[in-house]
Amino acid sequence: MSPAFLLAALLALAPPGDPLDRLQVWIQHARMAPRWADFERQEELRGILGELRILRANPALDPSPIDLGLVQLASLGLLQPERIELAAGARMGRAELVAELARPNEVLPLRLAREVLAPEAHRPRVERLLAAELLRGARDPAVLDVLRATAREPDGELARSAQEALCGWPHPGAHLFFLQLLERDPSSARLVAQHFERTRPTLDGIVLRQDPAGLAQADPGSVVTVTVGLYVEPPPDTSTDTLGDTSTTGTP
Repeated sequence: MSPAFLLAALLALAPPGDPLDRLQVWIQHARMAPRWADFERQEELRGILGELRILRANPALDPSPIDLGLVQLASLGLLQPERIELAAGARMGRAELVAELARPNEVLPLRLAREVLAPEAHRPRVERLLAAELLRGARDPAVLDVLRATAREPDGELARSAQEALCGWPHPGAHLFFLQLLERDPSSARLVAQHFERTRPTLDGIVLRQDPAGLAQADPGSVVTVTVGLYVEPPPDTSTDTLGDTSTTGTP
């Protein structure tokens, strides 16, 4: 069966009034024939996304299929980054997700973590990379465990993206993760330093580590080591900028 026949079949199967189905057809078209996604098709995509925004505004509608469809669209840019046609559509999909994340929305970060990023979701690798990138700055404790698990995966690019999403998160679980990361991988020292520099004011009095771990059984009289953060106020900047006469006088 030729690609042209498949494209025609997909187009015929798409109900004209269903923007979500039309989005799926658009994505399949773009994947099979990136050159198909020309300027005219980009304008068609804009219209579809506008209709989806209207659908999302309906409180009775489950936005999950819309979110996952947008993830598929936005991940096209990671699938073939050299194809500018795919990149244009992917940017539009990503912009929709970023705009939704900027609103008071507790559901979307959790959906990205559990239904896209988590290994048990069995989503394509490019979608998992996208989810990790989108979760940077999302400080919902419900996504912390998924990010930490992903940050330990053997896939270096995926793990690094999850680590960057955790960097700067003022949460004891994130602090402990970076301490363990430094022990496991000394080459991560720069990222670990960035994390603790960003979170330094929040570390005062926080238990960063306990050995043995909390609730563990220990022999009477044994040593328990507790590492507690202590915030040290940075020294004041005593440098001053003076504007003086910098001209020189020659000796006659």
